[in-house]
Amino acid sequence: MPEFSLFGNTAPTSIHDDGQGGLNLGFHVVPSVDVKLLAFREYGWPIKRAFFFPHWDAVGVLWDAAGNSILAVPFNSLVGTDPTGLPDAWRNHWIHPRYPLLAGVEYVVSVWLYRERYGVTFGTFAAPYTVGPLTVPAPGGVPSSGVYVYAGGLTFPTQQVSAGTASGVDIIVE
Repeated sequence: MPEFSLFGNTAPTSIHDDGQGGLNLGFHVVPSVDVKLLAFREYGWPIKRAFFFPHWDAVGVLWDAAGNSILAVPFNSLVGTDPTGLPDAWRNHWIHPRYPLLAGVEYVVSVWLYRERYGVTFGTFAAPYTVGPLTVPAPGGVPSSGVYVYAGGLTFPTQQVSAGTASGVDIIVE
């Protein structure tokens, strides 16, 4: 099976600064077939790298629908990233070993950032959003779409992002 991500090389259209000392950003996703999770992705902005500390505290987390952490992968946006990525592009944080995602099962993917700038694109998840075997359901449905929570550590993101907004968080599956 080829590799799929929700956003490919498409950059978020806006930048936000959480400024509150910890933020879990993510989305609900349901694979249509069994896939393997290859990487967490986060979008890095060049201004962040020039004037702010990098993601020295960032963790990609896979949750089940009930809010139980299944997999947590700490990373630094400047270390362990995809060497083909550009400085102001998506960074891939590879998972070893690969983790299986089962068809029809709801997962939540999030990245916890400490005092970080992050990208958003408004309206992406206003309707069901499908790329290859991955579907992010529309907001208000069961499950909802983009989610977040301000927290000083790994906390299941339950607050729904407004207007179907997608954050600068993604995954790669095969």
